Amino acid sequence: MTSSCTRDPELWFDDGNLVIQVTPRLFRLHRGVLALSSNFFRDMVAFPRAAEEDTYDDVPLVVLRDDDARDAAHFFKALYMPTYFPPPPARTTFEALEGVLRMAHKYDAPVLRRCALQHLARPFSSELCEVHLDMTRYYDLDLRSNWKVAELKAITSLAQEVHAIWLLPMVYHETLQHPANALDAPEVWLGRQRRFQHNEHVACFAGCEILRKEFPLDVFASTKIGCGQPVCLKYRLASINQDDMRNFMEIPLTYFTPWMENDDNFGDICDACMDAMRDAYNSWLKDVWQRLPSIFNLPDWDELSALKKQDLEGSPEAPCGRGCDERRLNRMEGAGR
Repeated sequence: MTSSCTRDPELWFDDGNLVIQVTPRLFRLHRGVLALSSNFFRDMVAFPRAAEEDTYDDVPLVVLRDDDARDAAHFFKALYMPTYFPPPPARTTFEALEGVLRMAHKYDAPVLRRCALQHLARPFSSELCEVHLDMTRYYDLDLRSNWKVAELKAITSLAQEVHAIWLLPMVYHETLQHPANALDAPEVWLGRQRRFQHNEHVACFAGCEILRKEFPLDVFASTKIGCGQPVCLKYRLASINQDDMRNFMEIPLTYFTPWMENDDNFGDICDACMDAMRDAYNSWLKDVWQRLPSIFNLPDWDELSALKKQDLEGSPEAPCGRGCDERRLNRMEGAGR
C-alpha cells in the first residue's frame, strides 16, 4: 500500500514518468535513466503499458518487493549522480557499496555491479603476490566495536548473493584473526543483522583449523636444505619461538613473508641457508595458496579466477551470467508487473 510510504526527497523528480515503490519509500524517476544502465528496467519499459497498470498520481507505479529501501536509494543515486558511486581509488561508503552491489546484481546493471566488485577486489585479493600487502579499502566503515567481524560476515553474504565467490578465500582467511564465538554470533552492524549461514560457518571453521596446522616448520628445521652445518641449523631454529607459532595461526599466508624479506632477521645464518630457506618458504607458500580454495570447500583457483575476470573485465553490455534472461523475467514477475 502506497499510503504507508513516503516520498524520498532526493529521488522524487516532478517530471519523472515512473514511480517505484520500495516500502517504505517512493521514488519518482525517469524510465530512460533507469533503462540506460539496467537491463531489467530496459526490458520492463519496452513492454506496452497495460490498461490495468497501477498508478500513483497518474504515473505508472512499479512495486519492487523483497528489496530494502536503503539499498534502492543508494542504487538510484548511483544511476543519477555520476560522482555518488565512483570506482576505486575514489572513496565510497560500505553502505553504498552494499546497496549498489545487491541491486545492480538483481536488476542487471553490469557497470555498477562491476564498480562495486572492484571496491571489494582490492582488500580481498585473489593474487598471491598481493596477499602480504596491506590493501587499502576505498570504502569507509563504521569502526565501532567488532566491525571487522561484521564486515567479513557482510561481505560473505554479499559474495554468495551476487555469485562473486572468488572473494571468499581471503575473506575466510581474515576470519583467522577472530575467535570462533565472535564468528558464530549474529550481530547488528550498520542497521542490519550480520551472520554466517550454517554452511558458511562450517566451511570457514574447518578451513581455518586446517590452515592453523600448516606451519612451515621444515623451512626452519629441515636438515635437507642449506649448508647442512649444525651451527646454521641452530641459528635457524633459534630464529622462531612460541610467539611465532601462536601469531602465525592468525595470518598464516602473510605472517612470515615480511620476515623472509629482511636479511637482518637471519642473524649469522650463511648465505646458502638464507637462500634455501627463502626457496623452501616460497614453495610452501605457493603450495598452500594453490590449495587454499579447496581448504575452504570452494572451487579451485582456475575457476575462481575465470569468475573474477568475467566480473571485473567483462563487457559493460554483457549479460550478468548464465541464466540471466530467465532470472530477469522472474524478477519482473515478482516486481508487480
